[in-house]
Amino acid sequence: MPLWVNGTKKISIANITAGRNVALAGSLADFRANYGATGIPIHSITYTTTGVGTVSAATGMGAVAWNSSTGNIAQAEGVSLNPSVGNYGAYVIRCATAGVLADVFSFEYDGTARLLTGNLIQGTPAKGIDFTANTPAAGMTSQLLNWYEEGTWTPTDASGAGLSLTEANCQYTRVGRLVTVSGRITYPSTANTAATAIGGLPATSSSYASAGVVTGVAGTAIDAYIGVGATVMNLYSPGTVAVTNATMSTRRVNFSITYMV
Repeated sequence: MPLWVNGTKKISIANITAGRNVALAGSLADFRANYGATGIPIHSITYTTTGVGTVSAATGMGAVAWNSSTGNIAQAEGVSLNPSVGNYGAYVIRCATAGVLADVFSFEYDGTARLLTGNLIQGTPAKGIDFTANTPAAGMTSQLLNWYEEGTWTPTDASGAGLSLTEANCQYTRVGRLVTVSGRITYPSTANTAATAIGGLPATSSSYASAGVVTGVAGTAIDAYIGVGATVMNLYSPGTVAVTNATMSTRRVNFSITYMV
């Protein structure tokens, strides 16, 4: 059938749809063949008074269900949306791909938002969880938690002596601006008298930090120290006397220290 404008034949429907026809048969296989291997994701919001994950057609609110055997899409309209206190009423967001329907997120009657599968993924750097609803202490500069990271790091000799340090179980965890590094380092045999400097920290410090460490040097109390703007950890004995590489020769140091970035 052609399209007419002001009594003039302009173009036919066949001209518009030529080469673009998509036939949708009644089977899931046909649907996938036309729309991709996994089909089109189907999203819906449902409501339940019997617990998350047990949505029925009778309580669905605009619920979209997929019959994986026939490929048919069924619509279920909701009724009452009034949860009574004490039940498990929730609005549940569901998603289906390739005919598999699953609950992925819920808003529950007590105000709880719950992830039912998957992870909460940060979409923009420096954005995170905002705690400004809490009353802060004097001196507060931020109430935004926007970073978590964990992994391993490799200590290096930053004293200039070119020593090969042997490390074991050197790990770090960052939560917000707090970074904790830990591990065990063994020094090689050396007579070098330069002050110890252990480099390779996973993030640059923004404040001073120190912690007592356990070493193989008998009768010697040693502190690990990190300065401002540093990625290096130094070892000091009481009286802020720098420990030398020679003092640590063939010795081992076990440490855990937390600093801010």
